Amino acid sequence: MIYSVEMACTSHKGKIRSENQDNYVFQGEFLPEHHLSMNEIIYSEKLTDDIFAVALFDGMGGECRGELASYEAAKAFSKETFENTWDVQKMRNIMLRLNDEVCRAQNEKRICRMGTTAVILLFDNQRAWISNVGDSPAYMERDGDLNLLTVAHTDAEMLKKQEIENRKPTLTQYLGIPQEEFLLEPYIDMIEIKQGDQFLLCSDGLTDMISEEEIRGVFLEQIEIVKKVEKLVKKALMRGGRDNITVILCQIKHHSEGEEKNEY
Repeated sequence: MIYSVEMACTSHKGKIRSENQDNYVFQGEFLPEHHLSMNEIIYSEKLTDDIFAVALFDGMGGECRGELASYEAAKAFSKETFENTWDVQKMRNIMLRLNDEVCRAQNEKRICRMGTTAVILLFDNQRAWISNVGDSPAYMERDGDLNLLTVAHTDAEMLKKQEIENRKPTLTQYLGIPQEEFLLEPYIDMIEIKQGDQFLLCSDGLTDMISEEEIRGVFLEQIEIVKKVEKLVKKALMRGGRDNITVILCQIKHHSEGEEKNEY
């Protein structure tokens, strides 16, 4: 069976931040190093007999030059080519190459430290591969249930054990750690896709503002995918928009022969 994937993407700097340190790769395109909010939601549709991927990067605001780290990672990912067969090692190798590129830029510009999260969604015929480092999440809605697909690489468990409150967990893995300091171990999983599945990649500017139940509620509305992305961003802004907000939403639908593939 051939499926098509409807996709929509946007990025907003939020209400508090002076800059936008998020970046993404969508249809092979990424944002410039210095940018604020997008004035549009980008839409595209592709068939799953193609092999293609989207990715999201959230530059670390507490570090030097988070916007440069996310830009370098996005630029490097946009140059990746996707072959016919995918496996865990190939997904891992992508993350290691992205890490090398962020470290290279860091060294070239003599920056003390910079970093970015990364979350990748790759469609490979009837399968979806997911991989992440850091804490930018990916979700899947299937048959009314919303499931987190990624693992947050943070010290949250340590904070809980030591009963430390009022501190956001610190990242334990991210792109920008030299290999001689730490061997990056990205989380990787594979899912067999089915009709109606919805996949969300987002920065924590969304999930810090609205709950998973609210995200699920938007997914279940019978509205176009662009409207769903618009609603998610508006809800986050209405709650305060304390951080940059980037959203990539992908929806699986059955593709009938003769049906045109649309790209906008």
